[in-house]
Amino acid sequence: MDKIIIQDMVVRMRVGCTPQERSRVQPIHIDVEARCRSLRRAGVKDDLSCTVDYAALALKIRFALGKMSCRTIERVAERVSQLVLETSRVRSVTVRVRKKVLPGIAWTAVEIDRMG
Repeated sequence: MDKIIIQDMVVRMRVGCTPQERSRVQPIHIDVEARCRSLRRAGVKDDLSCTVDYAALALKIRFALGKMSCRTIERVAERVSQLVLETSRVRSVTVRVRKKVLPGIAWTAVEIDRMG
């Protein structure tokens, strides 16, 4: 399967379990690996309509997450996977969501795989 990859998209949103975390927006880093049926036609024809428009997909994700407030990054990952799987050419997706939360730890993260 071919892939469309969006790496290190930063979305500012409210995520956290504690009142302190939820009191402010914070940067959440998102990676998306969308596995698609063949993208060969897009490559041969040089035609955007034959592929996944990753700019439109990123905008869709940003818009949806910008309106959300979640307790867990697992919920963020689940919502992103749902949005990506709505795209007709996408068969499965891996979503990784990271946030900086604990002193002395670079990231905490969750990664999920979903099939359409």
